[in-house]
Amino acid sequence: MKILILLITSLQLLLLSSCGDLFMKDSKKDKSSQFATCEPDTSAFSKIFTENIRGDLICLGENLNLFAEIVKSDKPGKLSHKELKEYLEKNVTDINPSTYDVLRAIFNFNSILTGDNRDYISKANIDKLIDTFILLNKAMVQNDIYDYFVNEDQISYNEHLRRKAKIYFAFTQIEHAFFKNFKNNANKINFREFIDFFKDIADPHFITKVHKVLFVKRIFIGGETDELEAIELKRLLGMLADAAKI
Repeated sequence: MKILILLITSLQLLLLSSCGDLFMKDSKKDKSSQFATCEPDTSAFSKIFTENIRGDLICLGENLNLFAEIVKSDKPGKLSHKELKEYLEKNVTDINPSTYDVLRAIFNFNSILTGDNRDYISKANIDKLIDTFILLNKAMVQNDIYDYFVNEDQISYNEHLRRKAKIYFAFTQIEHAFFKNFKNNANKINFREFIDFFKDIADPHFITKVHKVLFVKRIFIGGETDELEAIELKRLLGMLADAAKI
């Protein structure tokens, strides 16, 4: 079950640690403020598991909501991936090319979380995404989960039991965070492609490790190895706390 936990936390890390680069340039971060109501701290998002970055996540949400207002869309009330990409290409110079892959990943993830078409994010669902991220950040930081996973020091059996209890509590909170905003739907994404969207910004060894544990998805929740359906995501997240007991 430790491999299952690795797969889940790896995907969370891929998605959330990259959000800080979403609307920022390769060089300085100040130019994007012409479009935003606040200026995101790009370095903060790499600390999603280790520090309270609630303010930065709220700022990300404000940016997404602003783009939903100012970027034209063929579906009123929805942020269009195609139109947002074209808007950024036209109005933001020297944008990091990986931004577009991260955007695609976020739109894809939103589709299986909220049921939106993968090419759109409903304005109402932007706040649901941000709420999910905030609750995840809170659960991970308050319970020191990241430190427990990376710390290889020998610990006593009593300490092991104490940490296991905290991990179980944190993962129960994370389950609730996702289920709070999850909507049953029939959408699915290409799992392997989703991971590869982060290949230009994540450690290549980390990407390789995630690819190697993809088989776990099929073992525990069924379906195709390279696909993730919304119902499978629901099933996967439902195993999170119980997996932490092992």
